[in-house]
Amino acid sequence: MSPGRVETDFGSPPNADAETLEKFRDLRNSFKGLHILTAKDVADTVLFVLSTPPNVQIQELIVRAVGEPY
Repeated sequence: MSPGRVETDFGSPPNADAETLEKFRDLRNSFKGLHILTAKDVADTVLFVLSTPPNVQIQELIVRAVGEPY
């Protein structure tokens, strides 16, 4: 599965100094207003794939938020 932008805490620097944390917050804030998926959106997609019948094979899946540029 290839999700588009997803809002998560993944990549958050756990033991970073104050300056690095501030840069990380600034980077996250730069995404505000953009079309971004939530972790629940991705989880729901995974559940959908897992719920398909045994005779269905999903070989590739791209998931993007509505309005996200390609």
